[in-house]
Amino acid sequence: MTTPQPLCSSPPAPPQAVLDWLAQTECEAIRLEPREFYDPHIVGVAYRFGFGPVLAYDLPGILEAHVLSDGMTQAQAREYFDFNTIGGWFGEGTPVFIHRCPGSSDAPL
Repeated sequence: MTTPQPLCSSPPAPPQAVLDWLAQTECEAIRLEPREFYDPHIVGVAYRFGFGPVLAYDLPGILEAHVLSDGMTQAQAREYFDFNTIGGWFGEGTPVFIHRCPGSSDAPL
């Protein structure tokens, strides 16, 4: 497997930079659909033992997007996410979802 140059920045790199970096690998990371809804919430890559990098999405950002775009309450957005998104396993490239500030007042969990 080819190892691309490191992608380092803080705050997170723009989603397109992450996708460009990932395209240089031989990994089959899965992107959530519809891409125009989920891609803005890509914050990096994550690793699991024995697997290549997978996409990491911002959990609060996705929930907020459901509230703003779909007219859901926070509870509805969380229920939708739990049932339709995080509960799926699509193989080695299944993405992960992170919350960078889990102790904050906006913690969705």
